[in-house]
Amino acid sequence: MFAVTLSLGTTAAAQPPTAVTRAASTAERWEQAQLAWEAGDYVRALTGVGGVLRAPDGSAYRKRVALLTGENWQTVQVAENARAPRWSPDGMRAAFEVGVGSDRFTRVVDVRDGFPVLAEVVGTGVVFSPDGARIAYLATQGETTQLMVRQLSPAPGSPVALPGLVPAQAEFLADGSLLVVAAIEGDTRTALYRAPAVGNPARVSTTDSVVADLVLSRDGSHALYGIGGRSPVQIGTGRGFARGPARSTFALLDVATGAERVFEGEGAVLSADGSAVAFLTRRADTSIVHLGTWSAPAREVHRTTDQVESVAIAPDGAHVTFQQRPREDWELFSVSRDGGDPVRLTREIQHDLLPQYLDNERVLAVMGEARHRRSYLYTGGERFRLFHNNTVRTIAPEYEWAPSPDGTKLLIVAERDGDTVTPHRH
Repeated sequence: MFAVTLSLGTTAAAQPPTAVTRAASTAERWEQAQLAWEAGDYVRALTGVGGVLRAPDGSAYRKRVALLTGENWQTVQVAENARAPRWSPDGMRAAFEVGVGSDRFTRVVDVRDGFPVLAEVVGTGVVFSPDGARIAYLATQGETTQLMVRQLSPAPGSPVALPGLVPAQAEFLADGSLLVVAAIEGDTRTALYRAPAVGNPARVSTTDSVVADLVLSRDGSHALYGIGGRSPVQIGTGRGFARGPARSTFALLDVATGAERVFEGEGAVLSADGSAVAFLTRRADTSIVHLGTWSAPAREVHRTTDQVESVAIAPDGAHVTFQQRPREDWELFSVSRDGGDPVRLTREIQHDLLPQYLDNERVLAVMGEARHRRSYLYTGGERFRLFHNNTVRTIAPEYEWAPSPDGTKLLIVAERDGDTVTPHRH
């Protein structure tokens, strides 16, 4: 800005302009702090950030500062050296495994008030009833595996074994009965059974092949499972982040009627409302993403000569997200159930991997190599880092992710102190 003074009616020469220094705006100081952070000049960056927060309009930058320097969301340590987290359907309880080998057990906690321990069971594969009042789990003694059921509330009870089956996996249905992948004693082939609280289990699956890797929709209306051979569906903690190997055949079950539909494909995932299933097929150098429903044949929604892996499906089945490799690294893309051109979610030199929907609008995914992956939230065209250790230039490697059913909380197994030498993961 320049000021010029003129004296009318005189012959004096005009004075040279005088420069006036303008103070940098908060937006400009924020931009300079960001650039300093990216350049590794953390002293200048943090000094600049402090000035931004102290500005009259600094409150508008709190979230951006938190996401740059650390975390925007509250993080609480739930347990030390634990793994395999899983939520109850009502989001009020969680389970995770502690210990190794013969000393391994599962701890169940209440997430609402400081994580008090509700139960500790010597077993694995814990699942919750829809109301969170009961758990089922696999208990192994020697070479024998039993399916155990235990009451948690209103009063804790003793575990009860369900006889007659050699179980491999179980899920609670809406009526409180269990859907169990198991073999009959004396037979090595697994099938799908429905086990009521009282009475004998009844076989549900009709295939004569091996059944494995059961996934149940959130409302319990449909189930997805592999048939024969290798593991077909994407399973694991958080219902979708641990990925099984590919399988060429899987079945979709209508729980109410017991009817099955068989599909050919790999990497299958089931929508939370049970309305749709997404999966991959490959032909020569082409990857094809398919979307199928109970009432209509599977149809192609995306085709590419790039590599494609890790399909995810929105809770209402309206969109499919997947990782695709256009060049050296994996990126995330999303396509509508009606097909059309996919929307690219990421542009990052590091790998973007393992997408999972929190709801119909928000996608959770991870970035980086296996030894230092970090979780990010994608929504409205923006990306937000979720977890950090708040120490300059030190990462917090993450290994497992389990979102709560309502998508508002996330259980993470990680090395928060950034020390990748020690085996402890909290």
